[in-house]
Amino acid sequence: MACALRLGRAPRASGELCFHVLDIMLAFQEASKAGQHVVLASRCERPAALPLPEVRFDA
Repeated sequence: MACALRLGRAPRASGELCFHVLDIMLAFQEASKAGQHVVLASRCERPAALPLPEVRFDA
């Protein structure tokens, strides 16, 4: 998050994403107690994948 602020871009871990993760954790707990599926109340946009660095493997 600090890097995003320094570079002037939006952080990957947005408030929307954090809320969605919390919703998932609470749904796991509720589903475990009830013994049934729980529909999530939230949705969020998935952050773009991070580019993979070029790696040189020793052969």
